[in-house]
This record gives sequence, C-alpha cells and structure tokens, in this order.
Amino acid sequence: FLAECDQHPMSPEVHYVTGRLLFSMSSRRRDQFRAEIGEKHLPNPSEALRQKMAAYMGDVERLCRAAFERLAADHPYRPRALQLVGQACGEAEKNEEARKVYEQFLELYPKDTEVDRITLALARTLLDLEKFDDGIKVVKDGIDKFYTSEQFPFFFEIYWKLVHSKGDLAGMEDCVKRVDTIFPLRLGGTSLKPAERDTYERFLGFNGFRNGYTRFARGDFAGAREAFKEHLAAVDSQAEKLQ
Repeated sequence: FLAECDQHPMSPEVHYVTGRLLFSMSSRRRDQFRAEIGEKHLPNPSEALRQKMAAYMGDVERLCRAAFERLAADHPYRPRALQLVGQACGEAEKNEEARKVYEQFLELYPKDTEVDRITLALARTLLDLEKFDDGIKVVKDGIDKFYTSEQFPFFFEIYWKLVHSKGDLAGMEDCVKRVDTIFPLRLGGTSLKPAERDTYERFLGFNGFRNGYTRFARGDFAGAREAFKEHLAAVDSQAEKLQ
C-alpha cells in the first residue's frame, strides 16, 4: 500500500500504524537477529546485532516521522508518531536526535497523557549523553510535577544514576534522603496498585545500600557502617517474611 498509494489520504495513518507494529515486534526481531548472527559465527556478534537493530529502528523512525509530518495537527496519532520517533532513535543509540525529539514533544504537547513518560525518557537520554546537569534539572522538574504518576519512582532511579555518574555527593545524599522521606509516605497510602507498591518497596529497600555507599564516599565511615548494618538487617527481615 505504502509503495503504490503514497498519496492516498490514509497514507499518513498507515505509516504510523506500520511503524507502531514494527516497534511492537522489535523484541522478537532482536531475538531472530541474534539467532541468525549466532549461526554465522561472526567475529563481533554484539556489533552485528547493534547494526541490525539500528537499521530496523531506522525503518520505524522513517515511517513515524513521515506520519508526524503529514498528519493533521489535531490528529490523535500525531503525538504518538513523534513519541515513536524518539523511542526508535533511542533504541538505535541516536541519543542526540532522541533528545531533540523528546524536547520537541514536550514543547508541542505539554498536556499530553504521556508527558511523564516522555520527560523520563528525556532524562534517560541526557544520562546516556553524559549531560548530567541538564538531566538533573529535567528529573527534578519531573519529581515536582508527577508525584501521582506511575512513573514517579523511576524518576528517582534516573536521579541517582545522574548524580552518581557526575560524582555529585551532595546530589546523591539528596536523592537518598528524598527516597527515605517520600517513599514511605506513598507506601502508607491506599492508592498504589500492587505492581506500583512492589516497585516502591524494591527501590526503598535498595536505598539503604545507597545511603551507606554515599556516607562512605563522603568519608563518614562510622555512618556508612551503621547504614550498611541497617540495610542488611532490613534485607534479613524481608527474607524472613518471604519464607
């Protein structure tokens, strides 16, 4: 259809649906590529797989970019097409292009239902680009805006990775303190779904290790020792509950 009827009025929608379908099949396609590469016994299978997936995601990007450019401004597929362009660029490790797309999305669709996910994706992309200060700003804004979002705890995971990668000890301490303060409050409520509650509990559990790690990095060895003891005690207690 796309090859023979590119000027058809439905062509932009078909571009989007085709791109979305290809993206949804990407995990299966990756496994197929991995099997094919394994049969050929190539000297650098990881690089071969990377190139295959980059080309595959290039098709997704091309289809969804065409859809975005040709769909009417108020068409419901248009923001989703742009979102997929960003995701495809990210999967293809075209991080600078992904950053531009996510920033464009947030500028065009600040009230979109997926804006929390896009903000989080932008922060991850800035982490990959090692633009730590920009990423920290984005993730802090996200923490302030998306307290009730299902994505909320993941902002703290990216926050930690950003400040840790930057070597920002004050930022690491701030992240640990915020998690210790905010996560118990969320867990004390009744609004969380079971999967969300599991996420909060898992992240909060690991925060004890990060507390000890941060104290050790700051030279507070006694405080680190106590934090690690508390963390191990919490781990043992959780293990007993699971038995």
